Amino acid sequence: MRITLNGIKVHQRAGYGGGAKSILPGVASIDTVKYNHETIGAGSRDNALKVFQNAVRLDMEEAARLARIDFSVQVVYNRRRRTCALFAGDINEAHHAACRMANLHYRTPTFKNADIVIANNYPRTSRAKRGWIG
Repeated sequence: MRITLNGIKVHQRAGYGGGAKSILPGVASIDTVKYNHETIGAGSRDNALKVFQNAVRLDMEEAARLARIDFSVQVVYNRRRRTCALFAGDINEAHHAACRMANLHYRTPTFKNADIVIANNYPRTSRAKRGWIG
């Protein structure tokens, strides 16, 4: 039986981590990984949060289908690495559901017509805990 367990986090090329990434690049051959990253993924560093219509992610999902994964668990977690939600079932369907939830959970509200905007885009909370500002 083939089972995967993944955490969902933002990924620059694959939209989100988790799901089919456990197969490609997870257990794929180095040639397959190179093709996915260097050929399909060439110039695709702007795919963060993009799961659908993402060639890199679609290639990973095809690899997962070919690997015949029986069951998958996707974990959406918060900045303290505490579980917010679990999605289980088909590797791609569970991942898509988890990404939809993550889109709601991880995003920051947009304020229109603000006079001043202060933004922190540093993704690691460990530095913030030390008092560093990114």
